[in-house]
Amino acid sequence: MSDDCAIVAAFAPSLGINTALPNDCCTANKAPRVMCFQNRVIQLNVSEAGLQGYITPAITGLAALTSIDLTNNPSLSGSIPSQISRMPALREFYIANTGITGQIPQMPLPPSFPATTLTRPSCTARSPTRPTLPT
Repeated sequence: MSDDCAIVAAFAPSLGINTALPNDCCTANKAPRVMCFQNRVIQLNVSEAGLQGYITPAITGLAALTSIDLTNNPSLSGSIPSQISRMPALREFYIANTGITGQIPQMPLPPSFPATTLTRPSCTARSPTRPTLPT
């Protein structure tokens, strides 16, 4: 299994990724929840996936991730790991209808992309600003 699939399997067990199969998270039957390119996870849609707990900093191991949708997981709580600011490809981070609170980490702006968008019901942030999420 690729390192990306191991990270996704640990973070979102409800997706049923078979850790015994190489790149199981990148197979067609996992789409549209997990989108891959060259066996790297580039999009992760775990909205309404029954996630609980917090966003693990291990998610930052998904170096090719461009978009993550965590919406409608009300049992997901805590804050956004500051390490997310070091994810070079991340452009979209959706957290509406979760229990996530705190500051949105500063996101770097690559030269070829004008802004990074992070959303929550009453908060849409465009980097390089750093708003505080409502509690």
